[in-house]
Amino acid sequence: MLKGAVRSFEVVARQGGDEFAVLLPNTNTNDAERLAERLRAEVASQRVGDVALSASIGVASRDSGHDLDAKSLVKASDEALYRAKFAGRGKVVVARLG
Repeated sequence: MLKGAVRSFEVVARQGGDEFAVLLPNTNTNDAERLAERLRAEVASQRVGDVALSASIGVASRDSGHDLDAKSLVKASDEALYRAKFAGRGKVVVARLG
């Protein structure tokens, strides 16, 4: 479902367990947040049997002024993801950078 919701040059990959990463080349924070909200809503519209699905999403971006290396970008998105989970799940949280 995630692969079908992104453009052909964007990458969806399992990060571990029930966590996935979506790499969005040349995408600013605002556009990444909009896509994350769309993905969250798409997941929430799905059911597996009688179980409704949900997604918590952490967003981090290499916008001007925040030229993070890959390791720092993953760490920032992971921290945002955990803030989303602790905020009640089914949320999108953008990383606090700078």
